[in-house]
Amino acid sequence: MHQLKLSLITVCFNSEETILDTLKSVEAQDYNNIEYIVVDGASRDRTVQIVRENPTRISQLISEPDNGLYHAMNKGINLATGDVIAFINADDMYIDKGSISAIMTVFQTYKDAQIAYGDLWYVDAKNTSIKVRNWVSGAYSPFKLHFGWMPPHPLFFAKRRLFDELGGFDQSFKISADYDLMLRFLKAVTPDNVVYIKKKLLNMRVGGSSSPFEMKNQLKIFLEFSRAASTNKIRMPILAFVARSVIVGWQRIAGALN
Repeated sequence: MHQLKLSLITVCFNSEETILDTLKSVEAQDYNNIEYIVVDGASRDRTVQIVRENPTRISQLISEPDNGLYHAMNKGINLATGDVIAFINADDMYIDKGSISAIMTVFQTYKDAQIAYGDLWYVDAKNTSIKVRNWVSGAYSPFKLHFGWMPPHPLFFAKRRLFDELGGFDQSFKISADYDLMLRFLKAVTPDNVVYIKKKLLNMRVGGSSSPFEMKNQLKIFLEFSRAASTNKIRMPILAFVARSVIVGWQRIAGALN
């Protein structure tokens, strides 16, 4: 069977401490038809050198100034030529060599699949063997969107046609453009078009501008989540945000117990 092409995008800036782990995890994947695009924001450290020294699966590398994370992600989308598009952050790692195959098999097997996603572990930024949060996404239901539910963006694989028809990331959002994009895509399809893979596929280091562990970001997150929900005609009461915080807390406890 002909393999669908996956366009996989990594955006990075001054990521010399973590990007090699990401590159190695992509290199190890047993899925063959990957177009791997690295978009660097003119890093001032050794990031670009590390990428150039590990080019086996890299199809394109650009390094130039940008206007932030989502602008860089949109650059990657514009370069992508695959049937499916996905992202992996410059500090994430696929758990094993079959992570991408597990998702791409969905698109190969189910002709109606437009979106597929799985589960991940949040891990300690320094010691990635330490599990911090157990993110179990669960099966998709439109009802869940009204309570702040979202799949993990680094495991959100979507057909290219959705990007072509609905556009990329809205750069007016500073930390929640990924949430806005996923809402937009999920609202444009039916539940039958969305497939959940009940399997841990990726390790994601804690941290980042929208990290739920950074309490100072909670107000920013709430305001941007609320705007994204309203823009996509999702009625999400304030209690939903409280419930989301409780769920995150429980997932951290579950992570500590594993």
